[in-house]
Amino acid sequence: SRFLDSLIVGVSGAVVGGIIGFLFGISGVLRGGSTGMAFLMQAIVQIVNMAIAISYEIYFLRKQDATPGKKALGLKLLRADGSKLSAGRIIGRYFAQLLSAFILLIGYIMAAFDKEGRSLHDRICDTRVIKTK
Repeated sequence: SRFLDSLIVGVSGAVVGGIIGFLFGISGVLRGGSTGMAFLMQAIVQIVNMAIAISYEIYFLRKQDATPGKKALGLKLLRADGSKLSAGRIIGRYFAQLLSAFILLIGYIMAAFDKEGRSLHDRICDTRVIKTK
């Protein structure tokens, strides 16, 4: 599920990043070879990409309890008590997923050894991925 969602968000982010780079390029801001301006452009692209990813998660999880990637695999993401996730919890889970990835993916690997199949970010945010099919 993460692969399909990353592909969708990545393509969207690449298009937006290309547009931002184009705008910086035609404005002449990058012509002087300024590393400061190049850094600023990259920072803007990263922030916009993060906003796209978070918006994607919020939109699909609030509307359908699943992103397109999770839907394709017949999965839903809910709270431990079966209720829907709030926007705040979705944002928190997004950043907790980064933590799961930063520690050599151990946060994801935990799911294979957890009796409930929960990863680190699911434990942090009190969420469950459940099968719908």
